[in-house]
Amino acid sequence: MTSLADYFSLWTRSAPPASAAQAFPIERLRQPAFFLGVFAGAVSSFVFNHYRSGASLDSSALVLSLIASAVTFPLVYERAGLAQAEFFWEIVIDLARATIPSAGG
Repeated sequence: MTSLADYFSLWTRSAPPASAAQAFPIERLRQPAFFLGVFAGAVSSFVFNHYRSGASLDSSALVLSLIASAVTFPLVYERAGLAQAEFFWEIVIDLARATIPSAGG
């Protein structure tokens, strides 16, 4: 990563369907929409902790968690190898399958 914009771009690669591989080469794409999931997770954690503890809402804690999430997620994204993968969601689903026991077993 060479710049601040690259750090927050969450680069990934997009592979075309096998039938169109010759016509459409793999291209690098920015994926800033992944931050929506990060922010939704931070907000839901904040709300969950509020209702669990019964304490009053502290908006400064919410702002701090949003900032911390936004700053650290690109590093986690890069270190987990998600930036090198061609399909982000396939990796996420495979990791979930590996950690969640199957219903039939």
